Amino acid sequence: MFFPSRAFAPASEAKVLVASDDGADLEQLVDHLKHDYREVGRSLDPNRAVAEFERLLPQVIVLAFENIRKSDGYLLSLYRHSKVASSHPHRTVLLCTQADVRDAYELCRKGCYDDYALYWPMAQDGLRLSMSVWNAAREVLVEARKPSAHQLEVHAEQLDEAQAFLSREIAGAAEFQDTATAALDQVEDAVGAAIDGFGRRVDPPSGSGKSMVRDPAAFHGELDRLKREDIPNAFRAAAGLFRQAAAWPGQAGRRLQSVAVQAHTLAKAAPHPRRMLMVVEDDPVQQELIAGVLEPTGVEIVMLPDGASLLGALRRAKPTMILMDINLPDVDGVALTRIITGLPRLAGVPVLMLTGEASKESLAKSIEAGAVGYIVKPFTPVTLLRNIDRYLPKAAS
Repeated sequence: MFFPSRAFAPASEAKVLVASDDGADLEQLVDHLKHDYREVGRSLDPNRAVAEFERLLPQVIVLAFENIRKSDGYLLSLYRHSKVASSHPHRTVLLCTQADVRDAYELCRKGCYDDYALYWPMAQDGLRLSMSVWNAAREVLVEARKPSAHQLEVHAEQLDEAQAFLSREIAGAAEFQDTATAALDQVEDAVGAAIDGFGRRVDPPSGSGKSMVRDPAAFHGELDRLKREDIPNAFRAAAGLFRQAAAWPGQAGRRLQSVAVQAHTLAKAAPHPRRMLMVVEDDPVQQELIAGVLEPTGVEIVMLPDGASLLGALRRAKPTMILMDINLPDVDGVALTRIITGLPRLAGVPVLMLTGEASKESLAKSIEAGAVGYIVKPFTPVTLLRNIDRYLPKAAS
């Protein structure tokens, strides 16, 4: 018997967007994938890339461009101009030639893309693309179904509120039960008295009137049995049903309490992510310096060498803070900061600039782009720590 190693998700429910600069390749890929997924969209016109993504909102993007540089350009433009691309959960699969396999591998290791497939010539592994897209789609769908620690905590609090409400209702029901039980006793006495009165009217005591029954002994025997057996039994049955109904809220309350305890346990056991600092810096020396200074602080550090790597990382996680170099090899750090600070999902995430230029113009552009501050290189460990401590949001208690 096969036991899956991860939660099952119907990958066929995913939507896939194929982006390319070659119409023939695009149609071939769409035809290859369209039978396996809910919907497969096309993106051939660069001017319509954002509209096509936002219409489909795919779980997987397949990038089938002439070279990796064009794939980079497509993603950077998409994340720069779309309001939802960086926040919508999706994975990227990069198609490459034999000559580009090594570069594709390194880009996936850095997090720029999620996976790659050697597609040209396709004959080398015709099913590799299908498997890559299938795994990517499944990962997105499984991740979307996982409740966060915050969601579990909210659920537990809602259960607590429901339990408190039910406890108040149970207390009120207990008082009502006492009142209703006393009322049943009074009704039973009243019914008994009514039967006695009926008996006296139908068969008056000797000398006080004419009897209306032929066999007074049998008649009074039936009335006595009615008072001693039938009516008390009926009232006892009614009281028993009432007690069962009154006991149900207490049983439900105990079950709800058990569920609430389990929800609190799950919320406590769920992973609470540490504060995360994404550092966008292409200089290995600076990377090593920053990591060495920040490692003792307990903050999770994610080193990223360029803008494409940052955009890829932001699709998977929301950092607590971003440390951004102005001069990146693939994109202007100020322009990238302007994109990031304009995304609703990243609202409130401070961006601190790293710059080798201390000119007022450069610093002013950084602040205008949304950065909270800047550090001029070269900087000392004390300066770095002071600025990180100033702008890094405090951990939730």
